[in-house]
Amino acid sequence: MCDTSRAVFLGELSLDGTLRHTPGVLPMVALAREKGFDTVFLPGVDAPEASLVDGLEIIPVDSLASLMAHLRGEPPLMSYKPDDTLGPAPESDLSHVRGQEHVRRALEVAAAGATMCS
Repeated sequence: MCDTSRAVFLGELSLDGTLRHTPGVLPMVALAREKGFDTVFLPGVDAPEASLVDGLEIIPVDSLASLMAHLRGEPPLMSYKPDDTLGPAPESDLSHVRGQEHVRRALEVAAAGATMCS
């Protein structure tokens, strides 16, 4: 049997036993880390968003049956690992952003990784 004393379980259980997307995953996972939990089980579709919070093991779950099997020690569910092989983002052209210089500047600063100073 798997120890779940430091685990959080998130998701909406559908009538057919599958787990559905849960809105607000990011703040829930951040709170779980803040409260000292170290593992989060959640719907697979929410794993990329949840992985933005460092310091937690994110385990995507497709169905209640697969979760129960995992907890019984049967075929284990694998931890989510973000795909870093996507490479750099494509070039962007901001020529279509007109009349909103503050928006354009904010996008440029965010892309550069700098902070805006007043």
